Amino acid sequence: MRERYFDDNEQITKDVVTYWIDVVQADLGKFTDIDLVRLNLFKLRDADMLRYFSLENTGIFAYIISNDFLGHKCLSELMFYIRPEDRGNIKLVRKYIHRAETIAKDRNCKHIKIGANIGYNDAGFIALLKRFGYVDDTLSKAIN
Repeated sequence: MRERYFDDNEQITKDVVTYWIDVVQADLGKFTDIDLVRLNLFKLRDADMLRYFSLENTGIFAYIISNDFLGHKCLSELMFYIRPEDRGNIKLVRKYIHRAETIAKDRNCKHIKIGANIGYNDAGFIALLKRFGYVDDTLSKAIN
């Protein structure tokens, strides 16, 4: 598979950030303040923290690598999106997850965190990640 991947020496462009935010919003409508989402991702980009890869333009896996509060390096997924026409392909999801795990290993990360930022409430997706060895370790509560 042809893949777009930016390593520590390359920078994601604002055009790429804007493109994927617009694609995700048009499909899922999840962002309550799209301008704030765009601004926050631009800030991560400007701080040279935002990274991503895309497998044959089927979607995006955007992430940062940082230290957790225990002092361990962690790859944290910020946006994992697969286009509607490519959804349901477990092999494709596995390829995205495998690529993220390879990046994490190459950068000496102890953990990968998926769904920590926007959350996933799709039981099927969570079950699939569990099949790949992921565990629930985050709790959240909506505050109204």
